[in-house]
Amino acid sequence: MVRENSSAKDGAGVSCSYSDAVLRECSVVRNSSSSSGGGLFCDDYSSPILVSCTITENSAAEDGGGVYCVGHAPTITRCSFLANSALDDGGGIFCSRSTPTFDACAIVANSASDKGGGIHTHSDSSPIFANCIIAGNTASSGGGLRCYRAEPTLANCIVTGNSAWGAGGALYCDSASPRLSNCTITANSASEGGGGLHCYASSSSPRLRNCILWADGPREIVVESGSSTLTYSNIQGGWPGPGNIDAPPGFRSFGAFDYLLHPGSPCIDSGDPTIEDGIADWHPRWPDRYPNGPRSDMGAYGGPGNGAWSAIQKR
Repeated sequence: MVRENSSAKDGAGVSCSYSDAVLRECSVVRNSSSSSGGGLFCDDYSSPILVSCTITENSAAEDGGGVYCVGHAPTITRCSFLANSALDDGGGIFCSRSTPTFDACAIVANSASDKGGGIHTHSDSSPIFANCIIAGNTASSGGGLRCYRAEPTLANCIVTGNSAWGAGGALYCDSASPRLSNCTITANSASEGGGGLHCYASSSSPRLRNCILWADGPREIVVESGSSTLTYSNIQGGWPGPGNIDAPPGFRSFGAFDYLLHPGSPCIDSGDPTIEDGIADWHPRWPDRYPNGPRSDMGAYGGPGNGAWSAIQKR
């Protein structure tokens, strides 16, 4: 356990520079940086590997309360980022000029006084988030995720319960082009609009496919400038695009999972017809009582990556 350390510079808990550290089943708890990277700081040419680690209650006076990444490509699997905070940007995670991969991670209850409560992606970053939960984070803009001049990819993610006292409860785009596939975005809120998605700047061009945006407020999507492309998605209030619908998704919880689709949901077998679910009713692991054809479903439990959720426990 790396616990209750402080630093006048970057990286109070763990600092990686020109190194490829490996951390497994580690806890990085209540460390405090007077600069960036309260829990973990990764500098240029570092590609650490984190597996089953918990980054909790760390803080930074600048960016990246939990983790700060710049100029490198860490691989982070089955890790939790819980209740971290930053006085500037990226309460849980801050990425700049980097290409990290986050697989089956929980980014929960983090906060930033400025931008990106859960995650802030900045300056030519292309992070990948797969089968992640981004929940209960807060910031002035981009409660869950804020993108600035970045191209993050989110696949089979759940983004819920995040809030912004400005714009973009779940996701805020500024000169950014995020790509989302099979994501469920629900129950997020923003004081100034775009509870689900807020676009700012003419160069913003988010693309969403096979997604569900439901019960976010005060409006699901606000585009100040730029453009947004949504296809084969369920958007409350509707949105133009091929295959889009506007119908209650029929969420249910079962066992370890929330926001599953109830049998008979209009989101089942309504995703992009050129894409198949990784697991559907033809698969031996699929329950017979739950009719679901091979065509992709909308939401986090559909599409080619839906099988990965079977190995993820509720956090």
